Amino acid sequence: MSADLLTRETEIDLTLLEPEPVPFRWRDYAACRDMPVDDFYPHRTAVAWEEEAKFWCKRCLVRTECLDDALRVESHEQVWGIRGGLNENERKPLVAKAKREVRETR
Repeated sequence: MSADLLTRETEIDLTLLEPEPVPFRWRDYAACRDMPVDDFYPHRTAVAWEEEAKFWCKRCLVRTECLDDALRVESHEQVWGIRGGLNENERKPLVAKAKREVRETR
């Protein structure tokens, strides 16, 4: 067996030994992660459920990521409830602005 062949057979792809990057999952850090989902969607009187949900959003470390996710999804479909500290009516101008900016860059 030649030395060249032996070298090729024993080469190790070192990239296989590197750990795969773990994606940041903002939901794992959300203040609401252990709360009932219903607390963030209208099922009680509007003022009561909205104030309670926004209370938690104000203290959330990943509020921006949550809002970004809602705006990304809302550019294609309606998202209800409190997301990123805002209700759907409060998010509408942000969605409209984002859509305008996309159109202007085309």
